[in-house]
Amino acid sequence: LMTLDADGNVTVGTGNLVIGTSGKGIDFSAGGNAGGMTSEVLDDYEEGTWTPTIVQGATGLSIATANYTKVGRLVTIQFHLVTITGENSSELRIGGLPFTVKAGNYCTGVLDSSSGTANRTPFIRSEGSQTYMRCFYEDRSSYLGNQAVGAQIGSLTYMT
Repeated sequence: LMTLDADGNVTVGTGNLVIGTSGKGIDFSAGGNAGGMTSEVLDDYEEGTWTPTIVQGATGLSIATANYTKVGRLVTIQFHLVTITGENSSELRIGGLPFTVKAGNYCTGVLDSSSGTANRTPFIRSEGSQTYMRCFYEDRSSYLGNQAVGAQIGSLTYMT
């Protein structure tokens, strides 16, 4: 049941509000265009799972969970890798991101590793036009590679 009250408010009492045309959505432009904004239409939302893969630095992994949420062009991924096998001294790269990182963009995320070097914090990074993450230590003097045998839990937010 959908109603329109005297103040112009629309209420959807049951069911979902369905946008029937791709590229259309909720328009927030009534407040005006501030700061050079190029769009005020929210036209995409989705949640799902993705499948992490080894691109470099190991031969296999075991996945507990890998989820994503996409709102407009902003994507947030979370993952829990139980184990990484066949690790070597090469930089660890984890691929299979659900969407390609927007060209010209850089993003960093958090990584909680059950293995590695004491007093060194690992993090993940991705760059424009990539579908994988690179795993570093905070000083960027070395990659998380041959120490990445344990569980890896992380989160990364990026533009697509």
